[in-house]
Amino acid sequence: RFNWKYISAAAAAVTLLLITTIALYNPQSSLNQINHIAQVKESKTVDLPDGSVVYLNAESDLSYSEEWNRTMELKGEAFFEVTNGEKFTVETPLGQIQVLGTSFNVSARNDLFMVSCKTGKVKVSFANSGEESVLLTKGESVIFENDTVKKSLIEISKIANWKEGTFHYLNRPVSEAFEEIKRQYDVKIKIADKKISDRPF
Repeated sequence: RFNWKYISAAAAAVTLLLITTIALYNPQSSLNQINHIAQVKESKTVDLPDGSVVYLNAESDLSYSEEWNRTMELKGEAFFEVTNGEKFTVETPLGQIQVLGTSFNVSARNDLFMVSCKTGKVKVSFANSGEESVLLTKGESVIFENDTVKKSLIEISKIANWKEGTFHYLNRPVSEAFEEIKRQYDVKIKIADKKISDRPF
């Protein structure tokens, strides 16, 4: 014969333990998450609690806890203007960026992770990789793709120009440009010859 009173108490205890464990090991999973989503064909400006500003590109998602600690999660692309203060951390599925006060662009889509520094300094770490962290200063960019890290210089005037509707590509697969067109205009693009997809643009 089951004693439902004790079974209910045990179930409640297990549930509480699971919630506590999740909260301890994954603070960003808090129920009090604030989410900002830019849909396809849309960009959005987000004012953060510390005065920092985030510009979300189309089809991008930014989230952080109501208990603001200057740590957030990004899926997609965004440009950050960070106010001076304590450490500011942006986590993506492909890597992490840490700064104190600077401006930088982050793109984390599919298997491509790219960070460009416009002012100040940023530290970039790569998820699930043995690669060492990279320190970027003004006018430097890093791309993490196919388990390879490539650091290069970039024209400051071209960083995050997507905010004004201009997109720059330097020796990138033409399919990458097509994906951005699809995001910005909500259209479908059919490539008849698949070999075109990998052509540099």
